[in-house]
Amino acid sequence: MEAGKKEQEKTKKEILAERKAKKAEKAAKKSQPAVKVTTPTPTPAVPVPVAAVSEPPQTVKEISNPAKADETGKSKAELKAERRQKQEAQRAAKAAPAAPEAKQSAAPKAAQAKRIPDQIQADRPSVEKRLVRKCVTQKYASGIICGSNARAVALLEAFKKVISDYSTPEHKELSRDLENSLKPCINFLKQCRPISVSMGNVIRFLKRHITNIPSEYSDVQAKKYLHEQIDKYIQENVELAGKAICQEASKKIASGDVILTYGYSSLLLQILLKAFNEDNKKFRVVVLDSSPRSEGLQLLRRLVAAKIPSVYMLISGASYVMPE
Repeated sequence: MEAGKKEQEKTKKEILAERKAKKAEKAAKKSQPAVKVTTPTPTPAVPVPVAAVSEPPQTVKEISNPAKADETGKSKAELKAERRQKQEAQRAAKAAPAAPEAKQSAAPKAAQAKRIPDQIQADRPSVEKRLVRKCVTQKYASGIICGSNARAVALLEAFKKVISDYSTPEHKELSRDLENSLKPCINFLKQCRPISVSMGNVIRFLKRHITNIPSEYSDVQAKKYLHEQIDKYIQENVELAGKAICQEASKKIASGDVILTYGYSSLLLQILLKAFNEDNKKFRVVVLDSSPRSEGLQLLRRLVAAKIPSVYMLISGASYVMPE
């Protein structure tokens, strides 16, 4: 019995010794830098803890960084400073040759031909000479041509001469290129003086007929077609329409009336002349005017020449005339 007890005690001591040996081996494995993970031999009896196999990346850095610091003899801050200096030197080297290349690349871009806007094209001397030669722009700006109908007719006559001087470029159609060539002229007219309602109608009329030119027409036939349409517009929408308005408006004037006008209008002058001379109606006219153009003076001179009683005054004094 005593011998059996001693054998059991020895077995317990052996078991404890074996456990201590295993713990010592595990501690030795933890202290060693495990960079490469080798496939261990299968040991089904002894479970391997997770902490012994997978180590956090911080421990690897802590192990590798001191080795580098020992090899070079420099600290982490010194190594970072050297890296920054290298990066800045590389960036400066790249930026130095990039500046002349950018200047060289910008030069051909500037040399490339770009489409100039119509407002800038209107400032070109060629367009200005073409329209000044037609005696339109200066008269518009100075106020020599005044009145809605007179300005519209003068614009149509100028467009007729511009169309006559136009020549279609190669590989282009007149119906498409003529409208684009008229845009700078129109913008130049707007710079000289804002266009009236009648001039806007004329421009839309001309553009509509330019786009409706038959494709089988030659340049000569197309120009002749546009000239005919312009003459027809002047006859129907200006002359005949003015006569019809004169006949109806003169019926509204009676003898003894005092008519108040403002500025100058060629159509209004025709109405007053017809009522005074043809219909033998006696009336007076009060012409209101304002600066800086004072267009009412032109109407006053023509009324006085026709011996129509007239009074001229500024618009600021209109309240004194309203009782009449």
